[in-house]
Amino acid sequence: MKLVQVGLLSAAFAIFVNGISFSELTPNEESRIYGGSNAKIEKHMYMASLHSNGSDSEFFCGGTLIAPQYILTAGHCLEVRMYDVYVSLGSKHPSETSSKLQSARLAAAHGSDNEPSVMATVLGWGLVDNVTYGDTLRSVDVEIIANKKCAKMYADARDNSTVDDLVICAGHGNGKDSCSGVPGGPLLVNDVVVGVMSAESAECGVLPGIYARVSDALAFISNIQSGGSAGNVTELLTAGTSD
Repeated sequence: MKLVQVGLLSAAFAIFVNGISFSELTPNEESRIYGGSNAKIEKHMYMASLHSNGSDSEFFCGGTLIAPQYILTAGHCLEVRMYDVYVSLGSKHPSETSSKLQSARLAAAHGSDNEPSVMATVLGWGLVDNVTYGDTLRSVDVEIIANKKCAKMYADARDNSTVDDLVICAGHGNGKDSCSGVPGGPLLVNDVVVGVMSAESAECGVLPGIYARVSDALAFISNIQSGGSAGNVTELLTAGTSD
């Protein structure tokens, strides 16, 4: 079963998260955006990568800095032992990084910033093509499409992923996609986080990408930032399910 989920990783989770580490990104972070182009991390100082067992290990998810000490990522990215998670942020010398980090803004509750036909950008690390891994942050521009159109494309492809109001579809299946390997990465409209990559199509670049709709998770995010309980992070927001 595929799950589109949103999770919030925070050093403030005293019980839930222990020993979260933050550091700068290295020049050798792998790229997992298909059909996109290189992006300068200095222009996206909210972009994070999640590693296990230290910064030298391969990252397993992307994320977005949305407030000091808060990283927005996919819910299933938090199905690991929290004390093993290492978060990389920024690209400058450690003495300069903290002053240059920039939190990304979140989508408006009414969803006016993620209407169909609006152009969005996906950021992440992963496959540059079907087999080759890159070594820099990459981005790809995709158009947000109506869920009704998206659902038909999936149905026509005999893919039973559910496309409902809790997700955003982006891309026309024209060879540009976030593909596998970028869970937790942001879907952005003018540096506003409108979606989080979680589910993926088996045919990269053929079907639209499906993203958890951030505007539907605003209450949860606000609650956590106010000191509320995360509950079960693997069940925070579930949408786009399929058998």
